Amino acid sequence: MLNRKSAIGIATLGLFLSIGIVKTDIIANAATTGSVSSDVQGDNFMPRQYRDLDQLVVVHENRYEISDLGKFVLPKQTYIKLSEQLDSVNKDVYRKHAVIDPTTKSFVLNYQDRASNTPSTKNFWWGTRYYFRSNAQVDTMVSQLHTWANYNSMAAIAGGLLSPYIGAVCGLNTIRLNQVAVDLEAYNNKHKKQHIYMDLNTWIGTWSFGTF
Repeated sequence: MLNRKSAIGIATLGLFLSIGIVKTDIIANAATTGSVSSDVQGDNFMPRQYRDLDQLVVVHENRYEISDLGKFVLPKQTYIKLSEQLDSVNKDVYRKHAVIDPTTKSFVLNYQDRASNTPSTKNFWWGTRYYFRSNAQVDTMVSQLHTWANYNSMAAIAGGLLSPYIGAVCGLNTIRLNQVAVDLEAYNNKHKKQHIYMDLNTWIGTWSFGTF
């Protein structure tokens, strides 16, 4: 059940959506940047700006949908933008024959998690989470992010220039990917004895970190 704080959070996000700060296509060029380091641990953590809204997203017949409550309480513009985002992700799920876990609301693509030196991943309606279980995996991701920043994103995607798992960051192709790499490396250096994860929030164009 939504409390007053959740309602305020949704209303605030609705304001961002209405003035165009939040991007609605998972592969759109994101105009907003930012990083947030989280002290929250565990697999169930999600970025603060999505927690309230995620309560109103459900999984039905392998599709993301807005719940009946969401249809009632969401401001019109928020509802429209969220619907567009979910539709975009649902198309991606369908094209890639993915299966959404209705409990975690996540899905894994077939080409992901193949190599030991690359992070494992989970995809959500808002973006992708990368799980790092070794410093080597972090180093690989940092290198790939710097490489990605040096290519035109669409050319890289079309030509398959980069490792498959990095494709999930294409929604961030106009933000400072080099800065993401720097922040990831810095966060890992502060948590050398812990496993870390990184969320690339392709809908709003931000990134955040946590431990697990």
